[in-house]
Amino acid sequence: MRSNEAFRELFAATRRYGWRSWVTGVTIAATVAAFLSAAGVTMKLWFYIALAAAGSGVSFAVFALGQPRYRFKVLTLGMKVLHEGGESGPAGGLHLVGDGPHPALAPVALGRAIDSAYEAGFRRLLVDADPWIAVIPSSPRDVSKPHELVYRMFAKGQVRTQIRFQAGEFGIPVDTYTFERELSEGTHDADHMLAVKDLIYLPHLYRAIYPEPLDMNVAEPFIWPEHCVDPPLLATRNVVLVGGGDTNFWHGAVFEAVWRKFAEPPSTIPLAMHFRHPTASGGRYDSRGLNVSLAGELPGAGRGERVLDERVFPTYAMILGCDNPFSTRTPPHRCVFVAGTRSLGTGGAVLALAAVAANIRHQPGTDYWSLVSSVDEKVRAGVSALLCRVTRVQVAWRRIEGHLHRREQRSIPTDRPDPFYSDSAVPAEVEFLDNRAEPSVWRALVSNVSARG
Repeated sequence: MRSNEAFRELFAATRRYGWRSWVTGVTIAATVAAFLSAAGVTMKLWFYIALAAAGSGVSFAVFALGQPRYRFKVLTLGMKVLHEGGESGPAGGLHLVGDGPHPALAPVALGRAIDSAYEAGFRRLLVDADPWIAVIPSSPRDVSKPHELVYRMFAKGQVRTQIRFQAGEFGIPVDTYTFERELSEGTHDADHMLAVKDLIYLPHLYRAIYPEPLDMNVAEPFIWPEHCVDPPLLATRNVVLVGGGDTNFWHGAVFEAVWRKFAEPPSTIPLAMHFRHPTASGGRYDSRGLNVSLAGELPGAGRGERVLDERVFPTYAMILGCDNPFSTRTPPHRCVFVAGTRSLGTGGAVLALAAVAANIRHQPGTDYWSLVSSVDEKVRAGVSALLCRVTRVQVAWRRIEGHLHRREQRSIPTDRPDPFYSDSAVPAEVEFLDNRAEPSVWRALVSNVSARG
């Protein structure tokens, strides 16, 4: 069976590159013949036939290995997955899973450096001795001199801006790039524009990362508004970016650098989820459609790459960890993107990340990761990414049609907007998608049952 698959792969590559390879081989033979003739050297016909055949074979290999799929298959030939000790996850190194009776191939992220944080699990990612900071959106009303900002973060009355980002100005070895932000400026949009519910669980995240008593001699804050942040600060810290690229400038600025590392040349292991949408000049960032590329089936959405629209999946969010692309340290600092399709999802994802950090710290051997499909459809990789959703909320006392309604906790739908939506609703229970086995299932991650009204 495996030989039949190999034959089909070879046949497909031959159809794609065979003619170009043959032309290249003949051209090489003809060129050599011309030079030898000019030098008065005569060779037999079989020499030129062999030369043309060899040139065709070498050209075929070069053309085929120009595609990540074939580089992955050839350069990992015969290599097996190595499991470190008794660990069942990727904390001891990149973790791959193969389908069928044959062992999975060892990891090869060809054409780029290994992302030691992304191609691992949250245990390795969150255990770092250097300081962590959380970058949150700023309100335009907090900025009296927007012309002094290094980059254009606000655009009153506009719905889209284009940014040319030059990290090299600050001595950071990242090429200049552009990206766009789809803004909600000019309209009142509580779901996407500086929603305070994004931020309410950041103290929980701080305590999960730093359980020891607060050292008042450390003057640096944990929470930084986006307009108080610059590339050199990000380059020397582990960073949590809260909110999508429409509300948080640094989500788009940092993620675009991460995306380009994976896209040029194409990585054999893709990014699991993101809010980036391609444009002619780069990426466009919003928080209205979450692109998901997890292995297996997403309940309610099917298999393969899909976009989770906020109108259907209003409580969904992503947590994605990777190397900080601005970092000047070796190994690099860490970076975690936390963003939801709406504010409720973002707040729930912050709570979920706090729960992940606390569980990892207090429960030895515990780790979290998701599987993504590599360029070989039979090989999946464990990565530092979680798809989350809020399933229960707490709402304050309300007055509806003249009647008071008590504070309560209640379950909410996850496949459509909440018909009883309240502006006071805050996340109380969060699930994550566990796709490490078939079928994929939603598992409870954290539940705040102590706050019932």
